[in-house]
Amino acid sequence: MQSHLSKKATINLGSFYTPKFIVEIAYKMLEKHTNLGEFLLFDNACGCGDFFIKNIRYC
Repeated sequence: MQSHLSKKATINLGSFYTPKFIVEIAYKMLEKHTNLGEFLLFDNACGCGDFFIKNIRYC
């Protein structure tokens, strides 16, 4: 959960942010099967951008 929202606000707003360790696991799993530098990331919900930022680091 992002620090700018309280737990109550997160629940009330229906906000969900993928924990950074989950983003890391997802990229490690993808890395085993693909060349991530060859793909374009589209995250239409983007949230706080953790998947987007991680993707930039792979390029």
